[in-house]
Amino acid sequence: MMRKYIFMAIALIVMAMPLRADGVLDKIASSNTRISTLQAHFDQSRFLKATGKTIPMEGIFYYASPDRMSMSYSKPANELLVIDKNTSKNKIMGSLSDCLLGCVRGKVGDVAKANNASVSTSESGGNYVVTLTAKEKSVRGYSKIVLTYRKVDCVLVKMVMEEFTGVTNTYEMSDIVKDKPLGDSVFSTKR
Repeated sequence: MMRKYIFMAIALIVMAMPLRADGVLDKIASSNTRISTLQAHFDQSRFLKATGKTIPMEGIFYYASPDRMSMSYSKPANELLVIDKNTSKNKIMGSLSDCLLGCVRGKVGDVAKANNASVSTSESGGNYVVTLTAKEKSVRGYSKIVLTYRKVDCVLVKMVMEEFTGVTNTYEMSDIVKDKPLGDSVFSTKR
């Protein structure tokens, strides 16, 4: 009789696992629809597998829902990445901007579909960790993306993007401010 209950408990746990992952993804996406803007300091490290070299970078990150993002670098000085609604005119930049915005907005399912990736979730301390793993090798794109969202508000705090080319970019956000008005100047390419 005890074996029967143990078997039933295991079966229920196994059946609930995919629902839990979907529930986490739904929570992340839903929570991020309520965020109008984000501002944060970011530290980035770019690892080049071919040389074994790591390049440290940092700056200020800005996001305005749904389709504006800017990364203004202080190291290296005067580097700038700006994504706005017109970025999609260039196919490569459009793909990159969709991926970055999708990760920030918590649209993990969309990012996984665009990158032909499987999705798994886990928890680590006060965070949800979402891992996207490419199903097939490709010339361009990401072999793996690991996203860490705070449980308390589902804001992205860390993103690791491993490219098929052997380049890995790790971004860590700190001093995060939500829903603070941002001027258009932070999304300008003219500095």
